[in-house]
Amino acid sequence: MDPLVVGGFRIDPLDEQDEPSLVPPPLKIYIGDDVSRYVHRLLQSPPPTPPQLTQAHHHYQRAIEYVRQNEIGKAMLELRDGLTYTPDDPRLLSLAGTLSTQSGQLEDAASYVRRWLEVEPENLNAATIYIGLLIRLSRIAEAETMMTRYEPLARSLMAFRFHRLCLDLIADRTVTPDPAWQRLSFEEIVQLVHWLYEDRLALARALGAQAHARLCELTLGPRAAADLPRLHGALVRLVRAREAGQTAEALAAARQLADAGLSSYGVRALHAELLERSGARAEALALWRQITADTPDLPQAWVSAAQIFLRNGRTDEALAAIQRAKELAPREPAVNFLLASALALSGRTADAHPLYVELVSRRPREFQRWLESDPVFEAALDRMPNKGAIMRRLEIPPELE
Repeated sequence: MDPLVVGGFRIDPLDEQDEPSLVPPPLKIYIGDDVSRYVHRLLQSPPPTPPQLTQAHHHYQRAIEYVRQNEIGKAMLELRDGLTYTPDDPRLLSLAGTLSTQSGQLEDAASYVRRWLEVEPENLNAATIYIGLLIRLSRIAEAETMMTRYEPLARSLMAFRFHRLCLDLIADRTVTPDPAWQRLSFEEIVQLVHWLYEDRLALARALGAQAHARLCELTLGPRAAADLPRLHGALVRLVRAREAGQTAEALAAARQLADAGLSSYGVRALHAELLERSGARAEALALWRQITADTPDLPQAWVSAAQIFLRNGRTDEALAAIQRAKELAPREPAVNFLLASALALSGRTADAHPLYVELVSRRPREFQRWLESDPVFEAALDRMPNKGAIMRRLEIPPELE
């Protein structure tokens, strides 16, 4: 199912998405008391019957269609009807919570998300959403309690870092600049700016106007925080232009973000991607060199730079970038795939051979996905004398090689 777009931003509270390379798999936590309570609830009430499940599914599908048509009120009616059949359905509860939040109905949203969290107490996404709603509703003591419970399980998640910073500012605790905010992915930056701008009134009520300004400065940087509306507008234009395949418009928006001082890794990486796509390869390569210089301990930066260097025939630079990525993430199979490709392209097929063999043996699905992601990887495999054997290990017929 395609993600939905509400207010210019993508929302996808329902479906699992493929994780990008170097991002750990979705975290799962199990809290005995909550699990026991959920089991107790199941014993108290019978599970939905097949006809009830069917009715709920129909309401859910109609809600999705209404969201696509931007008929949020009608979508909410469908979700409420669906919940009468399956009141513990996480899909219905999560989407109802998301749409209530988008509509400014924060109390309703908190109610839906709290029920979602009761059904799936191990769901960190639900936990972060609920904590964010509690902060915006100025239910600070409850938010602190939830943070105490969930934050130790995934401190590195951007949402937990954001909520912790909000709570520290509310409590007037000492806060210092955190370099992690400069390492956010593009998707995380979209979410962060969405919170800071779209929820600015609720956050300002909870934190105070000065603390909200400080929150923007600490997360986006002083220059970017100085003109949040313009920054938000440029980011919306970038998201829309990128999704529409309008490279020139997206690149213009990316330049606006750079001029405004938004310098997180994800934004700069996308800027470099758009430069390359527009034909400005020298500028793109220079930007990647600067990105890796500015984020020397970020594995993803070196992995992405290595792919760009390979694609542009800079094999020596690619090998140097891969070596640094391997130092930072020695067990990451994507790095070994890049290394095998770089070795093959540089003529060192004997060195590439054991890496390819191990990858197709242990990671065949990932191998095929990586291989198909960029023509440079197919070109690298073409250099291998045993390409046919490798492809057969992937169960690809010779006539399709």
